[in-house]
Amino acid sequence: VVFRDRLVSMASEWRTFQDDDSKVDPNRAGGGAENPLLSSEAGGTMIQNPGGGRNAVDTCGSAANLSKNQYRASNQTHDRVLMDSYKEIDRMCERMNLNQSIAKAAQHMFKTVDDKCKEMKKPMRSGDAVVAATVFTACREEGVPRTLREVCAVTTASKKDIGRTVKQVQQLLGKTVQPMKASDIITRFCSNLRVSSELERCAIAIAENAASQNITEGRVYTSIAGAAIFMACLLRADTGDDRTCFQISQATGAAEATIRQTFRDMHMKRGLLVPETFASKLLIDNMP
Repeated sequence: VVFRDRLVSMASEWRTFQDDDSKVDPNRAGGGAENPLLSSEAGGTMIQNPGGGRNAVDTCGSAANLSKNQYRASNQTHDRVLMDSYKEIDRMCERMNLNQSIAKAAQHMFKTVDDKCKEMKKPMRSGDAVVAATVFTACREEGVPRTLREVCAVTTASKKDIGRTVKQVQQLLGKTVQPMKASDIITRFCSNLRVSSELERCAIAIAENAASQNITEGRVYTSIAGAAIFMACLLRADTGDDRTCFQISQATGAAEATIRQTFRDMHMKRGLLVPETFASKLLIDNMP
């Protein structure tokens, strides 16, 4: 005896025909999972215009008007602002050759900062500056630091504004990021200059020894990194690792005159900076 019979069909919910010219799939896909990066708690609704795009002629009457009005209203929601910011983060990371994990980390930081500002009822600073600050902080936390000059090159915010916003963002996130050191960025600069790994290790050792000896105190980390690479290149002038100060300046973003001035400060105590395994004492003493 059959008390209840129920047939569950896994086929399409709507009828489809081979001669159907519509490119839109009529099958229902169901609601998506809640996006933690957005502020809306309920699912969204999209009204499609059967007549074409948003600017198409109103051939479908009220359906087209509803679609147009719904799109205009959605532009004013807070989620639309968040989505635009996330797209800007993706664009910045793509231009700086950063992977998707850094972009996701920056987006979560931006959402946290936005929530904190709403809790404190404090307006957020310039959107571009906050986006740049979250990307800068995410790079530092993921171990691939970028300089403020590099971040400033892919956004409309000024370097000064980004620097101020970075401190405020880190306070809202409750993070304490250590100051950037020259040894943190030498690896990437050496990769851009296409020098050997041995010269890279020597430049890192020179920068670390200079910091421990307080020789470069008060100097910017980019100029210290450039001077350390320049010193290592001078010791390999007869090899394929020879690079000019101008080439190093182009790779680091530091001015050529600044690199040379920092190099002069380090040159006086070069015997304490260059590792013995990289060059002989005679070669170090005769460094130009």
